Amino acid sequence: MKRTFVHAALVGSLAFAGMGAAMPALAAPGGAADTAIQKSPEVKKVKADFSDKELKIMAESSGRTVAAQKDHLQAQFTQNNDYYDLVQAGNTYDGAFFNDENKLVLQAPAGSQAAKAAEAAGFEVRDAANGESKLNDIADALAKLAADDTGVVSVAPRIADDAVVVTVTDPKADTAVLDKAAEYGDAVTVQKGERNELHATAKGGDKIGLGGGYCSAGFPATDGEGNHVMVWAGHCIEDQDSFTVEGQDFGSYGETAFKSYDGQPDRDIGYIVLGDGNEVSTEANTYGSDHGITNAEEGAWQAPIGTELCRTGATSGVTCGEVTGYNATVNYSDSQGREVAQVSGLGESTVCTAAGDSGGAYTAGNQAVGMTSGGPAGQDCGFNGGYVDGSSYFQPVPDALDYYNLEYGHK
Repeated sequence: MKRTFVHAALVGSLAFAGMGAAMPALAAPGGAADTAIQKSPEVKKVKADFSDKELKIMAESSGRTVAAQKDHLQAQFTQNNDYYDLVQAGNTYDGAFFNDENKLVLQAPAGSQAAKAAEAAGFEVRDAANGESKLNDIADALAKLAADDTGVVSVAPRIADDAVVVTVTDPKADTAVLDKAAEYGDAVTVQKGERNELHATAKGGDKIGLGGGYCSAGFPATDGEGNHVMVWAGHCIEDQDSFTVEGQDFGSYGETAFKSYDGQPDRDIGYIVLGDGNEVSTEANTYGSDHGITNAEEGAWQAPIGTELCRTGATSGVTCGEVTGYNATVNYSDSQGREVAQVSGLGESTVCTAAGDSGGAYTAGNQAVGMTSGGPAGQDCGFNGGYVDGSSYFQPVPDALDYYNLEYGHK
């Protein structure tokens, strides 16, 4: 029987093993070391195509009218496409982000050809003291020291602030991470934060069964042999042999780069192989609500920092926010304070997620942007709350496709 699945609730019941101490570099398929993504985001042209229902939920929670919300999003996508034209013309920028005025700021050395081209196109240009490349290098160095430090919540470049933000449970602690952070001066900011958890649980909602649990579905893809697969959050796949929809076989284990409690660095990336005739739709599951979310039919996109987007998941329904960064390294811990995993290469957002939303789809402009990894413990996002206070980490879809040499969509 053919089964087509939209982005519904898939929340993993995590099976935990013992944890080691050392965290050497993780080998990507093919043997290449891949502890973090350091390349600049791929720039591509996109359409500002949001459903009326999604515009409504975004407007209601942002305080804008529907018309103003639509104009706000259209301005972002227009600037992104102009940025694409600059890059296609051979210009290189060391980071880009939307500022508080919804203007896309491009980073380049003052007086450079790239800066002149951007200014001529109407962009604001910043000659950053550090820039994206340097911030990524600093973040990677600090993340290595944070590998076995359960007091470190996350290490993340913040391009808009031109600094790396190190979040810890105790900023006054005497640790190697904080000592090293001090050496970088203003390039690193230390802040206090709560521990992160993988947003998985074993209760409630439309689901793909995981032998006792479920996660929120990811996106369709095709492997090199033409098999239909679903690219997904890796922790939803760990230690699972089969996956079901409404009690019927849906797919089988493919690959995952995530292993909990093993003391090794992880990527929250994986995929399952779908059974014959089964497929994953690019449409989103609305859980019976009146709210919609973008159909990610156009492909995968690493959206510029500051881009507004929405996400769907079993526990929280549709929640919205903006991209705040990429290349974050996050330490996930359990309720007993034990480190579950250190995951690198994650995107950050102000989108609220909660236990049960793992794997769920982040979309914008008919593009697949990310899949829910986790976030601060104990967040309460309500249901279909739109722009509610919160934050989360997501696995960028383009990186997941590249990692396993997958092509987006079912071919």
